[in-house]
Amino acid sequence: MKYLLFTIIFLLIPISLLAGTITGKVYDERTNYPLIAANIIITNTQQGTLTDNKGNFTIAGLEEGSYQIRITYMGYKEILKTVEVFTDIITLIDFPMQKTILPLGEKVIVTANRANERETPIAFTNISQKNVRESFTMSDIPHIFKNTNGVYVQSFGGYGIGDTKVRIRGFDEEHLQVMINGITINDPETKKITWQQYLNLGDITYDIQIQRGVGSSLYGSGAFGGSINIETIKTPPIKFGGEISISGAMYSTYKVGLNLYTGLFANNKYALKVGGNFMQGNAWRKSTYFENYDYNLLLTRYFEKSDLRLLVYGAPTNSSHSFYNPTPKQLYDYGWDFNIDAFVKSDDPSLTEELKDGDGELIGNGYISFDNNVSHKPQIELHYNKYINQNTNLNLTTFLSITRSYNEFVRKADKINRDNEGFLTIDSLNAYGTYQYRNHNDNEQIGLLASYNTQTIDEQHKITLGFKSHYTNINHYDKLQHIFY
Repeated sequence: MKYLLFTIIFLLIPISLLAGTITGKVYDERTNYPLIAANIIITNTQQGTLTDNKGNFTIAGLEEGSYQIRITYMGYKEILKTVEVFTDIITLIDFPMQKTILPLGEKVIVTANRANERETPIAFTNISQKNVRESFTMSDIPHIFKNTNGVYVQSFGGYGIGDTKVRIRGFDEEHLQVMINGITINDPETKKITWQQYLNLGDITYDIQIQRGVGSSLYGSGAFGGSINIETIKTPPIKFGGEISISGAMYSTYKVGLNLYTGLFANNKYALKVGGNFMQGNAWRKSTYFENYDYNLLLTRYFEKSDLRLLVYGAPTNSSHSFYNPTPKQLYDYGWDFNIDAFVKSDDPSLTEELKDGDGELIGNGYISFDNNVSHKPQIELHYNKYINQNTNLNLTTFLSITRSYNEFVRKADKINRDNEGFLTIDSLNAYGTYQYRNHNDNEQIGLLASYNTQTIDEQHKITLGFKSHYTNINHYDKLQHIFY
């Protein structure tokens, strides 16, 4: 019986306690912010690990003795520390790390036009990942920072999705520079932003910085009115898991999302995250139905002093227009939810099968809209970050984006007679002799960004070199969709 008792006690002892164990935390020395996926290496051995999403790590199964631990993290000075390990004892030790010159610190993907406290003479506001996740639900990403001083955000649709416009200190998007991971996403011709194409940013954004006022950029000319710099998550969670999200709102609006994480695999060299959402709903105006999807994938390959990341994201969107403002008389005649854009009731007796074929209208919420926005802009990014030494790093980024979008309208819909409730009918469209057309905007962009960052031995001077190569192919055309007669 005594031997059985000893056997049970022995089996209940964690295996990690039968040998030496090192456990600790890696964090920013100044802010105490945990550093995720920092490299922990025992020199002259094959043993090592990465910190988890709280900056913690554990290395078990060590023989008694002295070990030299090396900690590396992009944008921070390398740490070399000797640690004494004893059998059956857990050695606790923390590793506060000091930042190097990298402008983005732990959030580096590429060197973008970022401002720093007490270094950059420009007004700016930073929005953290925590604030993004708490604020972002079902609207376009600008609504996260709409309460920032000097920033004005408006969605003409009334539901925060589609037709969203941003102004900084009175300047519209044509005079702003908007970047994701250092890649400018302004339309290459109009310089405007179709925010509906980036609905997935809420799931993958790590940090947003809004700069107000004239600024410069490492890649090309800067912005006159200001800039918006969005950095995505640097690396997937290093533990296996996932999350399901369900959100709801007024006017039959809902969103369902799924994110999955593989954790580290293949000898702790890879980590993968995949996710997506489906969203459907309406706004308070009539015929403001929308149906949107989004997806994202992040695959990271870790090396000893570098990492390679593949990021793919996109958001196919379909939404009815409610862009034009009705007159006070129209609101008085037809009600506060009047929408001047072209749509009819889905039970209109004059609807033909041709008009209900799903090509040229958006059907939902009891309406068929002929004024719509359809858009999809998948983007692929490949980031390589090389940590040369504690004073020098190299960042390379290649990207490809493919835009396929169109707006469709009914000519002079505001001039056509309406019934007593303010609705157009197929008969009134035919009587006016109007037509529906599409304005297509198709373009492809491919580019290469590079930055080299270093500082002098005395750490008094910083040197940053940037390079950009960019090719764009643009195709605009109009297409006649339906003729009413």
